[in-house]
Amino acid sequence: MKTRPVNRVLAAMVLVAAMLSSLVGLPTARAAVPDAVPGFAAPTVHTQEAYHPINSDFTARWTRADAMQLQAMSDPTAGSRENSMPTEYTMPTVSQDFPDMSNDQVWVWDTWPLTDERSHQYSVLGWEVVFSLVADRSLGFDERHQFARIGYFYREAGIPADERPENGGWTYGGLLFEDGVTGVIFDDQSFSHQTEWSGSARVFPDGTVKLFFTDVAFYRDASGADIKPYDPRIALSIGTIHADDDGVSFTGFDAVTDLLQADGRWYQDGDQNPYFNFRDPFTFEDPAHPGETFMVFEGNSAVERGSRSCTVEDLGYAADDPHAEDLTEVMDNGAVYQMANVGLAVAENDDLTAWRFLPPILSANCVTDQTERPQIYIKDGKYYLFTISHRSTFAWGMDGPEGVYGFVGDGIRSDFQPLNRGSGLALGNPTNLNYLQGNPFDPDFNQHPGAFQAYSHYVMPNGLVQSFIDTIGTTDNFRRGGTLGPTVRLIISGTTAMVDRDYGDVGLGGYADIPADRNLVPTFSDVPEGLQFHDEIMWLAGERITTGYPDGTFRPTTPINRDAMAAFLYRFAGSPDFTPDGQTFVDVGEDNQFYTEIEWLAAQGITTGWETDAGREFRPTTAINRDAMAAFLYRFAGSPRHVPFGQRFVDVPPSMPFHTEIDWLATTGITTGWPTANGNEFRPTTPINRDAMAAFLYRYDNHYPEVSPLGAAVAER
Repeated sequence: MKTRPVNRVLAAMVLVAAMLSSLVGLPTARAAVPDAVPGFAAPTVHTQEAYHPINSDFTARWTRADAMQLQAMSDPTAGSRENSMPTEYTMPTVSQDFPDMSNDQVWVWDTWPLTDERSHQYSVLGWEVVFSLVADRSLGFDERHQFARIGYFYREAGIPADERPENGGWTYGGLLFEDGVTGVIFDDQSFSHQTEWSGSARVFPDGTVKLFFTDVAFYRDASGADIKPYDPRIALSIGTIHADDDGVSFTGFDAVTDLLQADGRWYQDGDQNPYFNFRDPFTFEDPAHPGETFMVFEGNSAVERGSRSCTVEDLGYAADDPHAEDLTEVMDNGAVYQMANVGLAVAENDDLTAWRFLPPILSANCVTDQTERPQIYIKDGKYYLFTISHRSTFAWGMDGPEGVYGFVGDGIRSDFQPLNRGSGLALGNPTNLNYLQGNPFDPDFNQHPGAFQAYSHYVMPNGLVQSFIDTIGTTDNFRRGGTLGPTVRLIISGTTAMVDRDYGDVGLGGYADIPADRNLVPTFSDVPEGLQFHDEIMWLAGERITTGYPDGTFRPTTPINRDAMAAFLYRFAGSPDFTPDGQTFVDVGEDNQFYTEIEWLAAQGITTGWETDAGREFRPTTAINRDAMAAFLYRFAGSPRHVPFGQRFVDVPPSMPFHTEIDWLATTGITTGWPTANGNEFRPTTPINRDAMAAFLYRYDNHYPEVSPLGAAVAER
């Protein structure tokens, strides 16, 4: 089963010289050109200079001279199943004993979070949400691409990875689109397969989610042969996210807008190459160009497939470099079939429904054929372009591991400098370039077991990187993945990106760990900035005490009913685990929307209801008055000992029911009442509106923090 070694072009003494060379000073943040490794050409000089993203047609090149540094840093003495690449750029090895985030429901691969225009990752009302390409597990793992759908997962936010279940603690929410929705945009409806591929998701303050994705149609006969080229399009669908105590759901996503199709000018199309790449939209705003929204995506340079289109500039060697390749030889050996680029587009309206192409920001002509899932990552004033590539897509004479490749410049459109010794490698799988790779379904006997362990990486805030597991092992013992792997962290600075081995367990964090760094509280259409109690209402929503109404309103001046008040208090207490023991009130059966919450309220002694000839009533749809609300909050606090001192409100005499409760409410600062000419009024028999209820609970949370006899549920909100 052994495979012939390849690429053993350097002797051990050359490796030692290369290692010593790499230790002569760390690269600086700008245009530091690494020294040439003995036996290899020097990387191309890149200035990092920024150009106008819209007005300039400058395209940076990831040259063959750059990519040659991948082999220059590989250890030619690494033996069978060893890693030949530098440890600092290599993901730690993942165990075959990995958990499944979907609990055996679906295959999972490309995954992305909810983000804003600056790539901050959002939870919504305390739920983290991710979107993934998924496929039914009844399919073989390698059949997934032509059956891919976009699904979503959610989990509670704010829990450290080491306190979650091993698989990340995600709940699979299902598919985002109904059957047939994403196929409508194709003019030719005779497709054999129609599928959804990777993209990105933007969330807005009102809960709107704009999903940018790759909509794809295949045209194949019964044998699987192409009748005509496949049709990938960058598309948009819009929906709304909803979150409550039970989890996350979506509405909308019932229509698709066709945004971009490969133009054949800058981006290769199906007429030029039936196997062209055009996918993976990632949208963002650039602080240097306010008011503009940009998109990067994977493309190929717009040339005829196999045409002799490589140039001396694509090779990138200095004129006097003794190790420079010959352009004719490079093209004669087939490198012309690998013509990847990273595309750029700009939105033409605020709705992000119209876009136009700009020239690509990076080409990799005669280097690799894929620059998948590109993204812009801004840190310390620098612009990092990250993308991913397979070992198998490198051109003739080039070689490098599966993983993340990164470039740094001073703007979106820059003379990007490849990271890490000029190679571009930011995070690779443990790989041995001295041996063939094999395939994920048949990894090479001599290859490192982790060579296919991770792919489709996404770089997150704070340098965290998530990816999915493809295959772990070698041909005699391997396990396929189809779930997210452990998160790792890159230390990104200047022209370097190195694995943080102090993160997690010797560099490996939690499986499927995609933490939010922001929490979104959806706004209500009838609660504008400046409205009385605006902040209190938004706090109420942020604590998931209220979700508002399905039409996006809160209805602040509507009196709150007793059943809704029960729900508010139950959620305010942290939605404690509670199972009703029968029916307490004759007018609140198990079919009542708030049956559990009302029964919990009675079990805690917060409400007693009314005794009637028919039995005890709660009167759920009756508006609750301010005096009864005072009693509810007083009992919610555990009926603390309180002796009123005199009469605080002119309309609440000592003989009045709930006088003590109302006085306590004022003493704690939860209520202030209304100053009038006759004195301060409480207006006890006035129904309390929803906005005032928000204010009361907000003040309770801030003015009365003591733990109540109801237990830790109140204290642990």
